[in-house]
Amino acid sequence: MQIDDGGFRGGATGQEAVAELGVLLREKEKTKRLLIAAACLLFIVASMVIVFAPAGKETASVILGVVLIIFALGAIGAAAFKIKAGGVEVSTTNEIQVAPAKNGSSKTPA
Repeated sequence: MQIDDGGFRGGATGQEAVAELGVLLREKEKTKRLLIAAACLLFIVASMVIVFAPAGKETASVILGVVLIIFALGAIGAAAFKIKAGGVEVSTTNEIQVAPAKNGSSKTPA
């Protein structure tokens, strides 16, 4: 019996080996479901942190919310994402862009 599931490849011969391979695949699927549940929880917490930010702490709340969203995206294995919040844009292309200031000048980090 040969298995080719995305990046996982495996093979087994014999009745006992095939049964163990089945157990391995079931555990792999359980792990995926657990990571999806963790990502959903992180998204909910991040949105609550951003929405219910105390007065004067909005910047810190947005930063914490964006970090939690990035963790959630990592948990589900997202290969590419782009987040724009609070004048800062974060993406997997390693580009950080700062929104232009009110006076029209623009600053780009080195």
